[in-house]
Amino acid sequence: MTAFLKRFGLLVLESSILPASISLASAAPAYFPGTGQWYEAVYEPNGLTWDEAYTEAINRGGYLCTISNADENVFVASLVDSTYYSDVSINGDRLGPWLGGFRHAFESNWQWVTGEPFGYANWWPGQPDGYGGSEQRLQFYAGASTGATWGDCPSDPPPGYSAPRGFIVEYNYPKLSIT
Repeated sequence: MTAFLKRFGLLVLESSILPASISLASAAPAYFPGTGQWYEAVYEPNGLTWDEAYTEAINRGGYLCTISNADENVFVASLVDSTYYSDVSINGDRLGPWLGGFRHAFESNWQWVTGEPFGYANWWPGQPDGYGGSEQRLQFYAGASTGATWGDCPSDPPPGYSAPRGFIVEYNYPKLSIT
């Protein structure tokens, strides 16, 4: 698997196996002409960590979504609704679906899982804030609401927060379904 990922330009962060409690559902992948890519919103009613979403995206033949401009960001955000967000936290906000951005401990630069440049960002005011730990992951975040802005959170949300209920997978080619 590592050789496959390196061959296709994906960074290998860590490997894990999804727990048996995950029951994923997804909408049909949607094509965005602005990038020539396909995007799939995946819903997990019990929530999941970023690491679980990362692994599942690879298992589906794609990777966690990377976003390079405002049009792509609006399109990707339109694929999800409030059901993909966490419950309200102890701070009155909600965590949105996971995206493919990350920052390692004590590094100031954000990266995409594909290694492409992190040249576009759409941070919610005050984000990224590093709340909950130094290892941060990217997600849609709009305070107590939902929207196309971003926030950071550890892969496993801190106490008082529930995990987001979804993530976005990006595909370089149409996803094939074998029946």
